[in-house]
Amino acid sequence: MHTDDHGSPSTSRWLLAAAAAAILLSGEAVAQVKEPELTRPDASVRELLAANAAEIQSVVERALDTQQPTKSRVDAVRQLSGAYFDYLLANSQALVRDPDPEVAHTTVLSLAGQIAMLPDVQVMEHHNHTEYDNYQSNLVKTSLDSLRQALEHDNAAVVDEAAAFLSSRGDLQGMARVQRLIEEGKISAGKGIGFLSLGPLEKASPLIEKYTSDPDTSVQAAAISQLSYNSRYTSVVRDVALSANTSSQVTIAALPGLAKTDRDFLNYGVALAQNEKVDKAVRSQALEAAIGFTIRNNTPESTVRSLEPLLGDAAAELSSPEALQAVEQLRSVYQIQ
Repeated sequence: MHTDDHGSPSTSRWLLAAAAAAILLSGEAVAQVKEPELTRPDASVRELLAANAAEIQSVVERALDTQQPTKSRVDAVRQLSGAYFDYLLANSQALVRDPDPEVAHTTVLSLAGQIAMLPDVQVMEHHNHTEYDNYQSNLVKTSLDSLRQALEHDNAAVVDEAAAFLSSRGDLQGMARVQRLIEEGKISAGKGIGFLSLGPLEKASPLIEKYTSDPDTSVQAAAISQLSYNSRYTSVVRDVALSANTSSQVTIAALPGLAKTDRDFLNYGVALAQNEKVDKAVRSQALEAAIGFTIRNNTPESTVRSLEPLLGDAAAELSSPEALQAVEQLRSVYQIQ
């Protein structure tokens, strides 16, 4: 075997070792590219992906490469969000946890946007289980798994985006994790309740209920406000709102929802509006809510005509533009001069 100073076995081994070291070093910057586990049901799309395999590989590597500029990586994520989404999804768990918040945030937006209009997995499982149904079901499952991982990110914008989407979709695992983030002090209770309230009432309410007695008035008010729109919690919210120990902020937060869920609202709403011992902001809110209740429920004219002088006097005393405007609306609807 012919060798020289540049081709000796020892030199060749050194070059191989250097190349291996370079690969290992690059591996610290580029996470291992994962191939999609989902199979596209559309043959034409499969052919497109196969024909562009080299380009896709390059784009995925750029998205994962932490040594690339942020803009280049974000552009790569966006490029994968179209026809190449399966590759973004396959590598999404690494991307949503990426130390670059812009990369992680863009990935969260892409995942959420892709499944926003797709039905829940439980709904799809009742379909005919066609190849396309199975593909969409797995796509939603995998996307939700990655979005839940995004809740572990250190960046608030990434966490907020994932929390808002998971809650609005009614994802119980994601919503439970949002509640744990509140308990761990990683997001404020007020913000967390705001996210949870984006979900369906029947899923959000049990998670929010524990904050109805929170010592922080703003947190309690946020919880009471959300639960007030759920008729299952009407009596609980009413008891808190009318308690002498409840702050004005909490009572004000409760009244608009109670006016929509409590059929007995007029019994105490009008009394609150008239009560001179009660905070004026509470009285004004009670008056507005009572009038809203009256109009929405087509309260008999005879009842309204007996209430109108009481509400009119209260509004005049309060002199708040909102209260005065509400009384004028009531008079207009019922044609009271």
